[in-house]
Amino acid sequence: MMSFELSKHRRARVWVDEVLPCEFAAGDSIQKEIEAAVPCDPVLSTIAVELFVPEGGRFSYGLLGGRFSMSSSTPGKVSLIVNVDGKGLKYPSALSGQLDDVRIGLPREYASAVIESLEREMVEQRVFPAGQLVVSCAAHGLIGSNRGIFRRLAKLLIRAMNLRSDEVSAIRDLIEQ
Repeated sequence: MMSFELSKHRRARVWVDEVLPCEFAAGDSIQKEIEAAVPCDPVLSTIAVELFVPEGGRFSYGLLGGRFSMSSSTPGKVSLIVNVDGKGLKYPSALSGQLDDVRIGLPREYASAVIESLEREMVEQRVFPAGQLVVSCAAHGLIGSNRGIFRRLAKLLIRAMNLRSDEVSAIRDLIEQ
Protein backbone atom coordinates (compact mmCIF):
# COMPACT_ATOMS: atom_id res chain seq x y z
CA MET A 1 0.00 0.00 0.00
CA MET A 2 1.16 3.51 -0.81
CA SER A 3 0.04 6.50 1.28
CA PHE A 4 0.05 10.07 -0.03
CA GLU A 5 -0.27 13.44 1.66
CA LEU A 6 -1.52 15.62 -1.18
CA SER A 7 -2.02 19.34 -1.69
CA LYS A 8 -4.97 21.08 0.01
CA HIS A 9 -4.80 18.63 2.98
CA ARG A 10 -6.08 15.77 0.85
CA ARG A 11 -4.96 12.23 1.61
CA ALA A 12 -4.94 9.04 -0.43
CA ARG A 13 -3.98 5.40 -0.18
CA VAL A 14 -3.45 3.10 -3.15
CA TRP A 15 -3.15 -0.68 -3.29
CA VAL A 16 -1.51 -2.04 -6.46
CA ASP A 17 -1.50 -5.75 -7.32
CA GLU A 18 -2.03 -6.76 -3.68
CA VAL A 19 -4.87 -7.89 -1.44
CA LEU A 20 -7.71 -5.38 -1.64
CA PRO A 21 -8.67 -3.83 1.71
CA CYS A 22 -12.49 -3.85 1.65
CA GLU A 23 -13.65 -6.67 -0.56
CA PHE A 24 -17.24 -7.70 -0.05
CA ALA A 25 -19.60 -10.36 -1.31
CA ALA A 26 -22.23 -8.90 -3.57
CA GLY A 27 -25.85 -8.93 -2.61
CA ASP A 28 -26.47 -7.64 -6.15
CA SER A 29 -24.50 -6.18 -9.04
CA ILE A 30 -24.82 -3.79 -11.95
CA GLN A 31 -23.41 -5.11 -15.24
CA LYS A 32 -22.64 -3.60 -18.60
CA GLU A 33 -20.70 -4.63 -21.71
CA ILE A 34 -18.72 -2.24 -23.88
CA GLU A 35 -16.52 -2.66 -26.93
CA ALA A 36 -12.92 -3.64 -26.23
CA ALA A 37 -10.53 -1.14 -27.71
CA VAL A 38 -7.10 -2.65 -28.17
CA PRO A 39 -5.32 -6.00 -28.08
CA CYS A 40 -2.97 -5.06 -25.24
CA ASP A 41 -2.76 -6.21 -21.64
CA PRO A 42 -3.03 -3.75 -18.72
CA VAL A 43 -0.09 -4.55 -16.47
CA LEU A 44 -1.75 -3.43 -13.24
CA SER A 45 -4.70 -5.78 -12.89
CA THR A 46 -5.65 -5.15 -9.25
CA ILE A 47 -6.04 -1.61 -7.93
CA ALA A 48 -7.82 0.12 -5.03
CA VAL A 49 -7.83 3.86 -4.33
CA GLU A 50 -9.02 5.56 -1.13
CA LEU A 51 -9.52 9.34 -1.01
CA PHE A 52 -10.21 11.84 1.77
CA VAL A 53 -10.85 15.33 0.41
CA PRO A 54 -11.54 18.23 2.82
CA GLU A 55 -13.72 20.90 1.17
CA GLY A 56 -14.12 23.85 3.53
CA GLY A 57 -16.60 22.89 6.25
CA ARG A 58 -17.28 19.48 4.73
CA PHE A 59 -15.35 16.58 3.18
CA SER A 60 -15.66 13.79 0.63
CA TYR A 61 -14.60 10.21 1.27
CA GLY A 62 -14.55 6.98 -0.69
CA LEU A 63 -12.63 3.80 -1.39
CA LEU A 64 -12.98 1.82 -4.62
CA GLY A 65 -11.07 -1.12 -6.06
CA GLY A 66 -11.31 -3.87 -8.59
CA ARG A 67 -9.65 -6.55 -10.66
CA PHE A 68 -9.27 -6.80 -14.42
CA SER A 69 -8.76 -10.16 -16.08
CA MET A 70 -8.19 -10.87 -19.75
CA SER A 71 -10.79 -13.13 -21.34
CA SER A 72 -11.34 -14.75 -24.69
CA SER A 73 -14.88 -15.86 -23.80
CA THR A 74 -16.31 -12.49 -24.90
CA PRO A 75 -14.18 -11.47 -27.89
CA GLY A 76 -14.15 -7.74 -28.51
CA LYS A 77 -16.04 -6.96 -25.29
CA VAL A 78 -15.20 -5.67 -21.82
CA SER A 79 -17.64 -6.78 -19.14
CA LEU A 80 -18.06 -4.31 -16.29
CA ILE A 81 -19.44 -5.73 -13.06
CA VAL A 82 -19.97 -3.46 -10.05
CA ASN A 83 -21.00 -5.23 -6.88
CA VAL A 84 -23.70 -3.57 -4.79
CA ASP A 85 -24.09 -3.82 -1.01
CA GLY A 86 -24.78 -0.81 1.16
CA LYS A 87 -25.12 -2.57 4.52
CA GLY A 88 -21.54 -3.54 5.24
CA LEU A 89 -19.48 -3.76 8.38
CA LYS A 90 -17.68 -0.78 9.85
CA TYR A 91 -14.29 0.02 8.27
CA PRO A 92 -12.27 1.30 11.23
CA SER A 93 -9.06 2.25 9.40
CA ALA A 94 -10.65 4.72 6.96
CA LEU A 95 -8.74 7.89 6.09
CA SER A 96 -11.64 9.97 7.39
CA GLY A 97 -10.93 8.73 10.92
CA GLN A 98 -13.61 9.58 13.47
CA LEU A 99 -15.24 12.21 11.21
CA ASP A 100 -17.42 9.64 9.46
CA ASP A 101 -19.12 6.30 9.96
CA VAL A 102 -17.45 4.35 7.14
CA ARG A 103 -18.93 1.05 5.98
CA ILE A 104 -17.59 -1.64 3.67
CA GLY A 105 -19.67 -1.98 0.51
CA LEU A 106 -21.16 0.19 -2.21
CA PRO A 107 -24.76 1.43 -2.13
CA ARG A 108 -26.67 1.26 -5.42
CA GLU A 109 -26.72 5.07 -5.85
CA TYR A 110 -22.91 5.14 -5.87
CA ALA A 111 -22.62 1.92 -7.90
CA SER A 112 -24.57 3.49 -10.77
CA ALA A 113 -22.21 6.49 -10.74
CA VAL A 114 -19.24 4.10 -10.76
CA ILE A 115 -20.42 2.08 -13.76
CA GLU A 116 -21.24 5.26 -15.72
CA SER A 117 -17.79 6.67 -15.01
CA LEU A 118 -16.00 3.38 -15.80
CA GLU A 119 -17.77 3.18 -19.15
CA ARG A 120 -17.09 6.82 -20.03
CA GLU A 121 -13.41 6.57 -19.11
CA MET A 122 -12.88 3.29 -20.98
CA VAL A 123 -14.52 4.68 -24.12
CA GLU A 124 -12.51 7.93 -23.92
CA GLN A 125 -9.17 6.25 -23.16
CA ARG A 126 -9.71 3.37 -25.64
CA VAL A 127 -7.11 1.22 -23.90
CA PHE A 128 -8.81 -1.90 -22.53
CA PRO A 129 -8.68 -5.30 -24.24
CA ALA A 130 -11.40 -7.94 -24.02
CA GLY A 131 -11.92 -9.13 -20.49
CA GLN A 132 -13.77 -8.52 -17.28
CA LEU A 133 -13.44 -5.72 -14.73
CA VAL A 134 -15.04 -6.58 -11.40
CA VAL A 135 -15.39 -3.85 -8.78
CA SER A 136 -15.74 -5.76 -5.53
CA CYS A 137 -13.86 -3.51 -3.12
CA ALA A 138 -15.46 -0.38 -1.70
CA ALA A 139 -16.09 1.64 1.42
CA HIS A 140 -18.43 4.58 1.80
CA GLY A 141 -19.04 7.11 4.54
CA LEU A 142 -22.52 7.86 5.79
CA ILE A 143 -21.61 11.56 5.86
CA GLY A 144 -18.76 12.19 3.39
CA SER A 145 -19.56 9.96 0.43
CA ASN A 146 -21.34 11.13 -2.69
CA ARG A 147 -21.72 10.23 -6.36
CA GLY A 148 -19.00 12.70 -7.34
CA ILE A 149 -16.25 11.11 -5.25
CA PHE A 150 -17.13 7.66 -6.60
CA ARG A 151 -17.12 8.94 -10.20
CA ARG A 152 -13.65 10.33 -9.53
CA LEU A 153 -12.47 7.06 -7.95
CA ALA A 154 -13.74 5.05 -10.95
CA LYS A 155 -11.86 7.35 -13.33
CA LEU A 156 -8.69 6.96 -11.24
CA LEU A 157 -9.14 3.18 -11.22
CA ILE A 158 -9.15 3.00 -15.04
CA ARG A 159 -6.24 5.40 -15.43
CA ALA A 160 -4.15 3.61 -12.80
CA MET A 161 -4.80 0.20 -14.37
CA ASN A 162 -3.35 1.52 -17.61
CA LEU A 163 -0.01 2.42 -16.08
CA ARG A 164 2.89 0.08 -16.70
CA SER A 165 4.48 -1.50 -13.63
CA ASP A 166 7.47 0.85 -13.98
CA GLU A 167 5.08 3.85 -13.88
CA VAL A 168 3.50 3.12 -10.48
CA SER A 169 5.05 6.29 -9.06
CA ALA A 170 2.82 8.26 -11.48
CA ILE A 171 -0.26 7.24 -9.47
CA ARG A 172 0.34 10.18 -7.13
CA ASP A 173 0.24 12.56 -10.12
CA LEU A 174 -3.04 11.02 -11.33
CA ILE A 175 -4.63 11.56 -7.93
CA GLU A 176 -3.24 15.08 -7.59
CA GLN A 177 -5.00 16.23 -10.82
